[in-house]
Amino acid sequence: MAIGECAALQSPGAPGTPARPVARPEKVPCEWIGSVYRLVQYGSCTEPRVNVKQTQRDSTGRLVYHYCFAYDWQAGTCYDVADWSEPLRVDCGTPGSVMVTAVFHEITPVRNCPLDQNGATARTWDKRNLTICMRGSDGG
Repeated sequence: MAIGECAALQSPGAPGTPARPVARPEKVPCEWIGSVYRLVQYGSCTEPRVNVKQTQRDSTGRLVYHYCFAYDWQAGTCYDVADWSEPLRVDCGTPGSVMVTAVFHEITPVRNCPLDQNGATARTWDKRNLTICMRGSDGG
């Protein structure tokens, strides 16, 4: 995989069961609804946005890969954020979902978020130096 490419790190389980981690990251189109993570670095994972690390070694112990993934927040995309530690991309018609209106790779005040008739709010992660601007996708 190349830096900037997206991956599915979990395979959906049967309906009503939790997703399961995949043995090796699967490259997928970044606009695909199942795409959740973007490769941001190889190796020691010093990039502050990294929240998932995956490593594989061969049978002799030689490192095959060490990937550093960050959650792939995208403006114009809707998410189910019932669990902020595991947000999911969803169809924008999903009740209770939020639409991301801007992504800042820095901490920024809510006033810097795009405004519309539905207002704006933001969530920041100091450790990841990241701000996500959003609004309710259902117009609320």
